[in-house]
Amino acid sequence: MSDLELVKSQLPDELSRASTMLGWTIEDVNLGEKSVVVSFQATEQFTNPIGLVQGGILTAMMDDTMGPAVVIATGGEKFPTSTDIHTQFFKGAHPGKLICTARVTKLGRSMAFTSAELRNTEGDLLCSAIQTAKLVALDMKAAGEAGQEQGE
Repeated sequence: MSDLELVKSQLPDELSRASTMLGWTIEDVNLGEKSVVVSFQATEQFTNPIGLVQGGILTAMMDDTMGPAVVIATGGEKFPTSTDIHTQFFKGAHPGKLICTARVTKLGRSMAFTSAELRNTEGDLLCSAIQTAKLVALDMKAAGEAGQEQGE
């Protein structure tokens, strides 16, 4: 079984609302390198007045790739809560498919450090990010029950 097939078999049945809105699709996983590739579908709804995808949306896409990289690197035991995300923008992003690669740079007992690059389908580097995150225990069943209790 490939790393991607293994991870797909462990994904929750439903994506988060944010992931759904962003058009999140897992494309590749490398457990040895602690990396993940996720594609997104940037829609016209995400654009600013000049027709480019708004920077906060691009940062959200990278965040929504760095997070799963940490969950995968911890064997599904930890979830990252961002304390800092630093984004650099290099080129405007147009609506369409965007591809993000994220990797865990350093994983400690209570903190994780990650990086990500977001590209268009032509391979142009659009932006990159580094993230610092506090690790919290991840219990998918408890998280699902808590969401139901809160009416989510």
